[in-house]
Amino acid sequence: MLDFIRQTYVIRTITVCTFLYATYLFFAPIDPSSEGLFPHFDKFAHFVVFGALTTLGCFSYSRQLTDKTKTHLKFNLTMVIVFFAIYGASIECLQGSFFDREASMADWLADMLGTLTSLFLLFKTRLACLLFWVAAR
Repeated sequence: MLDFIRQTYVIRTITVCTFLYATYLFFAPIDPSSEGLFPHFDKFAHFVVFGALTTLGCFSYSRQLTDKTKTHLKFNLTMVIVFFAIYGASIECLQGSFFDREASMADWLADMLGTLTSLFLLFKTRLACLLFWVAAR
């Protein structure tokens, strides 16, 4: 029933659209007088968004990440971490330089924690079956 979701183009389209929308949200103007749902809500949002982007990115390239015979698995995971580290750092630099937003090292740390948590859940828990399900298309 959900086999169409496992198609590469569907997953990659969803990933690209989510990536573009998240990038827009990171640069969208915010009202400084507005409060989040709880203190440090911004950090929680960065954690969740980067966790979701990492998960979708891993689903998009699940075949490369689930083939245990490849010697490049550690390299691929390292590249995922490096990509999201650079993406998160560039967002923070651009927010502080060109937009009326504040650059924060804590936001970048929340980004990286979301990425690492997603990778841990996808590769070290029973949620790994989702990655293999997507890869088995």
